[in-house]
Amino acid sequence: MTDLKAILGAKLLAVIKESRERPTDYLVCVCDDYTTKIMSSCLRVHAINDAGVGAVVNINFDREYLPSTPAIYFLEPTAENWKTMLGDFAGKRPRYGFVHLYTTSPVPTDLLNQMKGATNFVARVKQFKEINIDFLAVESRVFTFGRPRTIPSLYFKSVAASTLSSELRRTAAQLSSLCVTLGEYPYIRYVQSNGITAEIAKLVDKALENVVRTLPSWKFNPNRGTLLIVDRAIDCIAPLMHEFTYQSMINDILTVDGEICKTKPISKDSSTKSDGKNADAGSFVLSEDDSLWRDLRHKHIGEALPTVNGQFNDFKNKNAVANLSEDASLKDLVKAAKGATSFKSEIQRFTKHLTILENAFDHFDKQGLKKLGEIEQDMVTGVNEDGKKTNKTDLMTSLVSIIEDQSIAPQDKLRLIMIYIIAQDGIKESTRKKLFTVAKLNDKDQDAIQNLFHLGITLQTNRKNSSTLSSATLKKNAALAKSTQLSLMRFIPVIADLIDGIVNGTLDRQTYPYLKEPPEAEHTGRSAASARSARTKPSAAPRANKWRNRGDGDDGDSSGSVPTAMRQMIFIAGGCTFSEMRQIYEAASSTGVELILGSTSTLTPKQFLEEMSSSHTAAADIEINLDE
Repeated sequence: MTDLKAILGAKLLAVIKESRERPTDYLVCVCDDYTTKIMSSCLRVHAINDAGVGAVVNINFDREYLPSTPAIYFLEPTAENWKTMLGDFAGKRPRYGFVHLYTTSPVPTDLLNQMKGATNFVARVKQFKEINIDFLAVESRVFTFGRPRTIPSLYFKSVAASTLSSELRRTAAQLSSLCVTLGEYPYIRYVQSNGITAEIAKLVDKALENVVRTLPSWKFNPNRGTLLIVDRAIDCIAPLMHEFTYQSMINDILTVDGEICKTKPISKDSSTKSDGKNADAGSFVLSEDDSLWRDLRHKHIGEALPTVNGQFNDFKNKNAVANLSEDASLKDLVKAAKGATSFKSEIQRFTKHLTILENAFDHFDKQGLKKLGEIEQDMVTGVNEDGKKTNKTDLMTSLVSIIEDQSIAPQDKLRLIMIYIIAQDGIKESTRKKLFTVAKLNDKDQDAIQNLFHLGITLQTNRKNSSTLSSATLKKNAALAKSTQLSLMRFIPVIADLIDGIVNGTLDRQTYPYLKEPPEAEHTGRSAASARSARTKPSAAPRANKWRNRGDGDDGDSSGSVPTAMRQMIFIAGGCTFSEMRQIYEAASSTGVELILGSTSTLTPKQFLEEMSSSHTAAADIEINLDE
C-alpha cells in the first residue's frame, strides 16, 4: 500500500543518516519555512532526534553559533535562503562546522555561481545534493505543494501572463519531483478543453524526460501508472458545500491548522479546569498516528459519535482500573486523564474526539447547518431527500427564506447563493439583484460570485428552465436519495466520476486525452488490471455511492487489500477539498487500486471564498455586463 508519509520520511531519514559520519555525531538541521513543513509532514521530532539531529532550526530566525557542530542545510533554493546560508560563513567566525547541503529542487545557475564564489562556505561543504523532495505528504494518500491562493494566478485575467507562466512552471516542477521520489514515470492525461492542465502536462513530461536522460541511476516502476491532471474548474460546487463527515466538517466550521484542531467553550455550564478555563476549550492533534482518527475521519458525524461512544464504553468495561463509572461524562473523562497513569493516552484520545465532536454538533445546531445542508443537497442533486424532482419556485422560496434569516452567517448565505447560481447554470438579472439585496452582500461578496465566471461558470441566463443536470443524472440522483440513510450526503464530488473511469479503464480518451498515448497493448492491459482490481470487493449501487463501505474503517490502509502494482495519481491545480480526499480513500479501500490525490494545497470553503474575492481582479475583468 502506498504511504506517502512513510516514503517521504524514509528518504529524509536516509539523507540525515548519510550526513552523520560517526554514530556519536549529532548535527543541527537548518530549514526554511517551506522545508520545515516538509519535514513535519512526515517525521516526528523523536524520529529526527534518533537519526542524529540534535536540533532543527529555522534559517530565518536568530541562531546560536556552533562552530564545531556539523550542519545539514535542507533548503528551497531561493535568493533569500542562499544569502543567509552563505552569510553564515562569510565572517571569520563560522556559524557551524562542516556542511551537508540538500535542496528541494535544482539550484538556479545564478545561485550556483554565488556559491562557487563563497570560498569560506565551499571549503566546509561535505555534500551537496538536489534531492527532489519538493512536496508535503499531508496524509498517506494525499500530497500538496503547500501553496494556497493559486486560483487568482491560474484564472483571473488581471494577473500578468508572467505570473501564470511562473505558477504553471512551479507546479510542474513540484509534480515531477513527486514522480521522481515515488519512482514513477506515469502516462500523463489532462483536460482536453483546458489550456492550464495541458501546459502543466507538457512541462511535467519534459521534466521527466530530462530526468531519464540525465540521471541514468534513477529507476522507475516498469508498470507505469497514470497521472491525471485536472484543475479546480472541474467542480466549483465541492468547495462550497457543507460536508458532514468528521474531517471535512471540522475543517469547515472549527479552527484547524494542519494537524492542530482548536475547540472553544460550548456553554457557561461546561466543566471547569482548575485555572478557570472550560475543559472543552483546547488544542488537539489529529494525525494518522491515531488509529481512531483514521477510522473516524471519513464517517458522517452521526456515525462518528456512536463509534467513539461505543469504543469508550468497551474501554471502560475492559479496564475497570481506569476508575470511570458506566455513565462517566466528558467532565469525568478530563479529570481521569489528569490523574491516570497507565490509561492516560487512551483516555486522552477519547477525550479529544468527544470534545471535538461535541463542538461540531454544537455548531451544527447553533448555525442551522441542517437547514442549510438540506437545501444545498436539493439544489445540486435536483431532487429532494425522497427522490422527487425539486421545483425551482420552491427552491427560490426556501433560498430567500434562509438568506433573510439574521441567524445565518453571512458567509453561509454567500455560499448558498453561489451554489444556486452554479446548479441553475446561471440566473436572471432580476433574480440576481433580488438575492444580492436580500442577503445584503457587500462588494467583496459580489466579487466572489462574479469571479466564478473565470472558472467557466455561467452567471446569467434568460432561460426559464436552466440546470446543469441531465435527465439521466436526475434519475440516478433520485435512486441515490431513496437508497441512502444520510440525506445530507447525497452530493458526490465530480472527482468520483474520474476515479470511477480510472479504476475501470473507462475514462473518456477524448475528454481526458493522453499527452503521449501508451502502447495499445499496455493500455488494454492497464484497463483490464484496473477492472479486475475493481471487482475484488463488491460495489454498492448506485454509482454515486459506490465507494461508501461503512463496514470498512481502514481508509484503504488494510493489509488485507491487494493493490495493483501501478499507481494512479490525480492532481488538482487550484486546491483539493477534504470531500475529494475522502473519495480517494474510499475508492482505494473498496477496489484495492493504488490511488493518490495531490494538489497545490488543501481547500476549505472559507479559503475558496477568500480566493474568489481576491483583490487580484475586479468585476471589470468579466466579459459580460451583469448590470444590463
